[in-house]
Amino acid sequence: MTMRSLGAFLFALGLPSWTVAVGETPQDRLAQTGPMAHVRFLASDELRGRKAGTAEADIAARYIAERFRAAGVRRIPGASDYFQEVSWQKEGVTTRSRNVIGVIAGRVPRQAQEYVLLVAHYDGLGTGSGEDHEAIFNGARDNALGTAALLVAAELLAAQPPARSILLLATTAEEEPPFMIGSGFFVDHSPVPLNTIVFVLNNDGAGMYEDGLWSIGGLGRTTAEPLVRSAGLRYGLATEPYPPPSRSLSEHGDSLSFPPQGIPALTTTPASRPADPR
Repeated sequence: MTMRSLGAFLFALGLPSWTVAVGETPQDRLAQTGPMAHVRFLASDELRGRKAGTAEADIAARYIAERFRAAGVRRIPGASDYFQEVSWQKEGVTTRSRNVIGVIAGRVPRQAQEYVLLVAHYDGLGTGSGEDHEAIFNGARDNALGTAALLVAAELLAAQPPARSILLLATTAEEEPPFMIGSGFFVDHSPVPLNTIVFVLNNDGAGMYEDGLWSIGGLGRTTAEPLVRSAGLRYGLATEPYPPPSRSLSEHGDSLSFPPQGIPALTTTPASRPADPR
């Protein structure tokens, strides 16, 4: 993961509401060590790929909740914890797992009644069978990277809230057919009125990688495009939509649960630094 794309994302998120000079926004103080510690834990062999409905996925959910708590992210008012219980049926079998939800109150009372929703799925593909061994699909890229970005955003935004309130949603069962189960469940059981969610940004590592390029699924479908492009330029990144061969990645992810409700949504993927010409 590079900090450029995360910094660009946070800059785009905060640009209308932070009035500080260049170099003074919280993302300019990002370091590599914190996010990579999250990736190493979530993608460890011990978590066995974080398949939704397993004990290992529950461990990942508890880890995310504790990181929210440590950052000062609050529970949804009236909730006893950070978890939203999710269940689904497949071939008559009920599976249960959990979304993890936190909130950061906006600093401007008039705008704090509106929410920007940040999303990343924490579940993975679990395990499979190799020829003579068990294979663990660790899911470092898909989507420990996106979950780590969500946790870093939680820490930085809790320390310096933007004008609007922030909802943080780590979803389960994005990988489980018929897919996007956790985000769909959130939409059907939203803890806040859906008409108060003004924008959704989904962070998913299963995207397009190219040096110096920040790929955004759904770019051009919302009025946020100029803001997103300017944020990328600030960190030396060209910003483009997913190219056609990769477009399906943005058409089958958690961001797609929200536009049918009239909520604009984009998917961001990590960007890599331009190659060193030396």
